Amino acid sequence: MKSNSLIYKDNRIIEASYRLSLVQQRLVLLAISQINSIENLNNNKVFIITASQYSSVFGISKDAAFREMKKAIDELYKASVKVIVDEGTVYDFRWISSKTSVTSSQSIQIRFTADIAPFLSNLTGNFTKYKFFNITGMSSVFSIRIYEWMMQWKIKKSVTVTIEQLKDRLQITDKYPAFANLKQKVIDVAISEINELSDINISYQLIKLGKKVVSVKFDFEFKDRKASEIEVKQGIKDVLNDIKKSLK
Repeated sequence: MKSNSLIYKDNRIIEASYRLSLVQQRLVLLAISQINSIENLNNNKVFIITASQYSSVFGISKDAAFREMKKAIDELYKASVKVIVDEGTVYDFRWISSKTSVTSSQSIQIRFTADIAPFLSNLTGNFTKYKFFNITGMSSVFSIRIYEWMMQWKIKKSVTVTIEQLKDRLQITDKYPAFANLKQKVIDVAISEINELSDINISYQLIKLGKKVVSVKFDFEFKDRKASEIEVKQGIKDVLNDIKKSLK
């Protein structure tokens, strides 16, 4: 796989509510990196991910990679994602429609469901893209999700989410009732990994109502100034294209 492979996702998937394990998230992203984002995704298209590929990208042995992959696709087959398509309309559907593991080639094969395919292909507006290698070193699923939120707002370089939104999107509404635990085990871990391993540096502010923390405001900057200018220009171009399409 190329180090500059791009991940494309409809913004509604970026903002969706789901929780995948680290290995499941990695498998989904490895498959998405194979998709041509401007073409329709055939529901019968099979995505093949080899242990050799997984091993190379994530730095573990091929045997360990294959064991992780086989275990992960069993749970991924059961996993679902909640997407708000229109205000007040929430769709709940599965990620993949089929799974196969091939011991002889140490590979797995998956197909995305017909429901999720439109959110991963033929993306001509309202989508987020980023370079895959910026998240490959991350070991927290929360780091990957929060990094994706930042990429959605690469022009503004700032985004505010309520604690309720954050926990709902990460599917941890039943965890971390005390904000101090949420901060320590989710937010601070994610910020530390993102700042160390990706192309951006994030800081955040807590927004309170009285003594209660109700929202978190994330601000970020690209580490490479030139890359920052390129990303912002491309982001503006994408927004203008969205506006043009909406006026047709």
